[in-house]
Formats: sequence, structure tokens, C-alpha cells
Amino acid sequence: MSGNAMMSKLKALVHEHRVRYEVAPEICFRGTERLKVGFEVRVWAGLEKGSRMLPRGEKSFTLAVVLREIAEWLASSNDREMLIVVEQCEGLYASSIVPGADEVAITIRLIHRDRYARPIDSCGEKCLKEIRTQLKELGAHER
Repeated sequence: MSGNAMMSKLKALVHEHRVRYEVAPEICFRGTERLKVGFEVRVWAGLEKGSRMLPRGEKSFTLAVVLREIAEWLASSNDREMLIVVEQCEGLYASSIVPGADEVAITIRLIHRDRYARPIDSCGEKCLKEIRTQLKELGAHER
């Protein structure tokens, strides 16, 4: 699939499933010192109110596939010093955005390639900025 076709497909999925994201620091402790060593980008997708998703059901599986496709697209443009790790989709959540709707989430971790416990630097900040920009280009909103 061409780059433009993939972008169009992902934009449609983001719109259809109300994809949004949030960013949190990845924290590591060295003795009593608390270090920010990377970032967690959690991406959420949901279905309409009253869709009655079940854990491990067909609807939640469909959302997991959508989220994995988005996450892998984000990670595929990784020519950075940061390692982008796409985790398994997480369980079913009651939406904090649409009352009565359910959501599924996936976590993308951004950490240093060479050493996990290395404090985040400008390279990590730049990588996070690029991920945010890509998500916004798809139409996802930051929570």
C-alpha cells in the first residue's frame, strides 16, 4: 500500500474509532534517585455507546487490530536512537470520553536503544515530538 493510501486508511480508522492518546514518563529508580528514562504513549480506540464489547470478543479484537496497525505504522518510521516497543493491547475499559462506551488501549514505549536506565535526552524528546506529530496528522487528539 502506498504511503498516501496508508495515511488515508489510518485517518479513516482514527476518525471511526475516536482514537486518542496520552503521554506519561517512563520512570526508573536508581537507588533513591528517580529518573525519567523514556515515555509511554498510550493510544485508545472505542466503539459507539451501547456497542457492548466483551473482553477478548470480536469487537474488542477488531479495535486491537486497529490500534496495532496504527502503532506499527508509528514504529516503522523509527530511524532514531530511540527504541520503540509496541506492547500487547490492554483490556477493555469504560470510556472516560463517551459515557456508556467501551475502549481498548495499546502502549508504545520509547526508550534508549543502548541502555534502558539512561536519562531521557534531546533525542528522546525529539522522538516523542515526532510521534505526537504523526498522531495529530492522523486526527488523533491528546488527552
